[in-house]
Amino acid sequence: MSQEQITIPKAWAVRLLEMKKETANGIGYNTNTIDKINYLFGYIDSIKSFLGDVEEKTTFDTTNTVSSSPTKKASFKNDKTKDGWELIEDVGFEPVLTSPKQLELLPFLKDKEMYLDGEVMVERAKELKANMGQQHAEWLLEHQSEIPKEFRNYYLVFPGTKWRRSGGGRDVPYLNWRGGEWILNFDWLASRWGDGLRLLRIRE
Repeated sequence: MSQEQITIPKAWAVRLLEMKKETANGIGYNTNTIDKINYLFGYIDSIKSFLGDVEEKTTFDTTNTVSSSPTKKASFKNDKTKDGWELIEDVGFEPVLTSPKQLELLPFLKDKEMYLDGEVMVERAKELKANMGQQHAEWLLEHQSEIPKEFRNYYLVFPGTKWRRSGGGRDVPYLNWRGGEWILNFDWLASRWGDGLRLLRIRE
């Protein structure tokens, strides 16, 4: 498809260019959104044609695609970069939590499934809108006296944050109840993820 065949409403074009600036300023987007931004910016000249004087005031580098790695340093109490790890994906603190009682436990296995590959578990978390990350886990640690007691029967997984170890393995955070308190740990995505784990989602 040639550039001449592409027609984009001006409002869309303006928003896309705003997103380009936001990523340059360190505001991250999930992988699917990034892929779409990169595809559409292949037609940046067509997009610019809608902006007139607005675009003349701004210069964009259209030679580089948006990185799938977070460009803004996330704020973690347990910052694994200090251990030589690399943050490769993070949802931040969205959705915002105000009380642990907002949350419900969500199994991710379907009928007759005994366990899932880590990558499949992550995709299922997104489908179920239960893709919380490490900032949610750390917030819960600060409010752990309010976490419902029935949650203690499970490992709580937070696949919205992915780390890469120095050796190349990828990990996600989880909470487990041990010794009378909730503890933050990390496990390889390459592990088998079974019925003893749960995702968390805000109650509808």
